[in-house]
Amino acid sequence: MEGKEKIGYHKGALESLINERNELGRLLQIVDALIERHAKELKDEGVNIQKYIEEISEQAEKQSEKVEKTEKPVKKSSEPTEQKKRASKRRENRRSKRKKRRKNRSERRKRSKPRRNRRKSEEEDVEIGGWLED
Repeated sequence: MEGKEKIGYHKGALESLINERNELGRLLQIVDALIERHAKELKDEGVNIQKYIEEISEQAEKQSEKVEKTEKPVKKSSEPTEQKKRASKRRENRRSKRKKRRKNRSERRKRSKPRRNRRKSEEEDVEIGGWLED
Protein backbone atom coordinates (compact mmCIF):
# COMPACT_ATOMS: atom_id res chain seq x y z
CA MET A 1 0.00 0.00 0.00
CA GLU A 2 1.11 3.47 -0.70
CA GLY A 3 0.33 6.90 0.72
CA LYS A 4 -3.37 7.63 0.27
CA GLU A 5 -4.34 3.96 0.13
CA LYS A 6 -2.68 3.36 3.49
CA ILE A 7 -4.36 6.41 5.03
CA GLY A 8 -7.77 5.35 3.67
CA TYR A 9 -7.31 1.82 4.97
CA HIS A 10 -6.47 3.01 8.50
CA LYS A 11 -9.28 5.60 8.52
CA GLY A 12 -11.77 2.91 7.52
CA ALA A 13 -10.47 0.56 10.20
CA LEU A 14 -10.75 3.29 12.86
CA GLU A 15 -14.29 4.15 11.81
CA SER A 16 -15.35 0.50 11.99
CA LEU A 17 -13.74 -0.02 15.40
CA ILE A 18 -15.33 3.12 16.84
CA ASN A 19 -18.73 1.99 15.60
CA GLU A 20 -18.16 -1.44 17.17
CA ARG A 21 -17.19 0.18 20.48
CA ASN A 22 -20.33 2.33 20.42
CA GLU A 23 -22.46 -0.72 19.70
CA LEU A 24 -20.77 -2.60 22.56
CA GLY A 25 -21.49 0.32 24.90
CA ARG A 26 -25.15 0.26 23.88
CA LEU A 27 -25.26 -3.49 24.49
CA LEU A 28 -23.71 -3.04 27.95
CA GLN A 29 -26.36 -0.45 28.82
CA ILE A 30 -29.11 -2.90 27.91
CA VAL A 31 -27.50 -5.69 29.95
CA ASP A 32 -27.01 -3.37 32.96
CA ALA A 33 -30.67 -2.29 32.81
CA LEU A 34 -31.77 -5.94 32.77
CA ILE A 35 -29.47 -6.77 35.69
CA GLU A 36 -30.92 -3.88 37.71
CA ARG A 37 -34.50 -4.98 37.02
CA HIS A 38 -33.82 -8.57 38.06
CA ALA A 39 -31.84 -7.46 41.12
CA LYS A 40 -34.73 -5.21 42.19
CA GLU A 41 -37.20 -8.10 41.81
CA LEU A 42 -34.96 -10.40 43.86
CA LYS A 43 -34.55 -7.74 46.54
CA ASP A 44 -38.35 -7.34 46.69
CA GLU A 45 -38.62 -11.12 47.19
CA GLY A 46 -36.18 -10.94 50.11
CA VAL A 47 -33.08 -12.47 48.52
CA ASN A 48 -29.67 -11.22 49.72
CA ILE A 49 -28.30 -9.88 46.43
CA GLN A 50 -24.74 -9.16 47.63
CA LYS A 51 -24.26 -12.74 48.76
CA TYR A 52 -25.69 -14.05 45.51
CA ILE A 53 -23.39 -11.82 43.40
CA GLU A 54 -20.34 -13.00 45.40
CA GLU A 55 -21.29 -16.65 44.80
CA ILE A 56 -21.65 -16.06 41.06
CA SER A 57 -18.30 -14.21 40.94
CA GLU A 58 -16.53 -17.09 42.72
CA GLN A 59 -18.03 -19.61 40.30
CA ALA A 60 -16.92 -17.53 37.33
CA GLU A 61 -13.36 -17.29 38.71
CA LYS A 62 -13.20 -21.08 39.22
CA GLN A 63 -14.51 -21.64 35.72
CA SER A 64 -11.90 -19.32 34.19
CA GLU A 65 -9.14 -21.07 36.20
CA LYS A 66 -10.29 -24.43 34.81
CA VAL A 67 -10.20 -23.07 31.30
CA GLU A 68 -6.69 -21.67 31.80
CA LYS A 69 -5.45 -25.02 33.15
CA THR A 70 -7.01 -27.09 30.38
CA GLU A 71 -5.88 -24.84 27.55
CA LYS A 72 -2.91 -26.34 25.79
CA PRO A 73 -0.50 -24.12 23.99
CA VAL A 74 -0.79 -24.47 20.27
CA LYS A 75 2.53 -25.39 18.82
CA LYS A 76 3.16 -25.21 15.15
CA SER A 77 5.05 -28.09 13.74
CA SER A 78 6.70 -28.33 10.39
CA GLU A 79 5.16 -31.78 9.95
CA PRO A 80 1.97 -31.72 7.85
CA THR A 81 -1.30 -32.54 9.55
CA GLU A 82 -3.32 -35.60 8.67
CA GLN A 83 -5.77 -33.48 6.71
CA LYS A 84 -2.97 -31.96 4.63
CA LYS A 85 -1.53 -35.40 3.99
CA ARG A 86 -4.90 -36.65 2.69
CA ALA A 87 -5.29 -33.59 0.46
CA SER A 88 -1.81 -34.11 -0.95
CA LYS A 89 -2.59 -37.77 -1.63
CA ARG A 90 -5.82 -36.82 -3.47
CA ARG A 91 -3.92 -34.32 -5.62
CA GLU A 92 -1.34 -36.95 -6.53
CA ASN A 93 -4.10 -39.43 -7.42
CA ARG A 94 -5.79 -36.89 -9.70
CA ARG A 95 -2.50 -36.08 -11.41
CA SER A 96 -1.67 -39.73 -12.04
CA LYS A 97 -5.17 -40.38 -13.42
CA ARG A 98 -4.81 -37.41 -15.79
CA LYS A 99 -1.45 -38.73 -17.00
CA LYS A 100 -2.94 -42.17 -17.64
CA ARG A 101 -5.85 -40.68 -19.60
CA ARG A 102 -3.51 -38.61 -21.74
CA LYS A 103 -1.29 -41.61 -22.39
CA ASN A 104 -4.29 -43.78 -23.35
CA ARG A 105 -5.59 -41.08 -25.71
CA SER A 106 -2.27 -40.73 -27.48
CA GLU A 107 -1.96 -44.52 -27.84
CA ARG A 108 -5.47 -44.76 -29.31
CA ARG A 109 -4.64 -42.05 -31.79
CA LYS A 110 -1.50 -43.86 -32.89
CA ARG A 111 -3.43 -47.11 -33.45
CA SER A 112 -6.33 -45.50 -35.27
CA LYS A 113 -6.41 -44.90 -39.03
CA PRO A 114 -4.66 -41.77 -40.17
CA ARG A 115 -7.00 -38.88 -40.72
CA ARG A 116 -7.71 -37.83 -44.24
CA ASN A 117 -6.89 -34.31 -45.19
CA ARG A 118 -9.96 -32.44 -46.24
CA ARG A 119 -8.05 -30.07 -48.46
CA LYS A 120 -5.68 -31.36 -51.08
CA SER A 121 -2.13 -30.22 -50.92
CA GLU A 122 -0.83 -27.58 -53.31
CA GLU A 123 1.35 -30.15 -55.09
CA GLU A 124 -1.70 -32.22 -56.04
CA ASP A 125 -3.43 -29.08 -57.29
CA VAL A 126 -0.45 -28.30 -59.52
CA GLU A 127 -0.33 -31.83 -60.93
CA ILE A 128 -4.06 -31.85 -61.66
CA GLY A 129 -3.86 -28.39 -63.15
CA GLY A 130 -0.94 -29.38 -65.34
CA TRP A 131 -2.73 -32.47 -66.59
CA LEU A 132 -5.79 -30.48 -67.52
CA GLU A 133 -3.76 -27.96 -69.47
CA ASP A 134 -2.02 -30.57 -71.67
